[in-house]
Amino acid sequence: QRLDYHSIVIESGVISALVSGKVKSVEDDLVIDAGDLIVTPGLIDVHVHGACGFDVNDATEEANLAMSRFHATHGVTSYCATPYSGSAENLLASIQAVTRTHWPEDGARQIGLHIEGPFLSNQYRGAQPENALRCRYRRNQALDTRW
Repeated sequence: QRLDYHSIVIESGVISALVSGKVKSVEDDLVIDAGDLIVTPGLIDVHVHGACGFDVNDATEEANLAMSRFHATHGVTSYCATPYSGSAENLLASIQAVTRTHWPEDGARQIGLHIEGPFLSNQYRGAQPENALRCRYRRNQALDTRW
C-alpha cells in the first residue's frame, strides 16, 4: 500500500507512529524530509560474498568492516556473510574473522553465516571450485580432518 504525504515517527530506534501529513517537531528532533522519495524498510541480504574489492574469504576485520559499511549505503540493514568454498583452513579463518569482528554502528548488521560448501554436489556447485568440494563420491583430505 502506498501512503503519500505521511510521516514516520521513530522513538528510541523503533517506529512509534505513522501519521498523515507532517508531524510537529521539537527543537532536538531529527527531521528527515524524504520529499518525493519512497521510504521502505531496510533490506536483508542472506547471501553476501563481498563488496568494494573485499570478500568474506579475505578473513580480516578490515574486509568485514568495509563490506558492512558499503552494504549499509545501499539499503541493506543486515546480511549473512557467505564465504565461498576454498581450503578448509581459509573457510575456518573466514568464519572466525566474522565472529571476531567488532561491527560498526554505521554499517549493516551481520546476522549470521551462509555456508554454501564444501558439502555441495559437483553438478550444482555454481562458481564454487570443484577441488574444494567434499561429496560422497570424492574425499578431500584437507576437509576430512576438519569436518
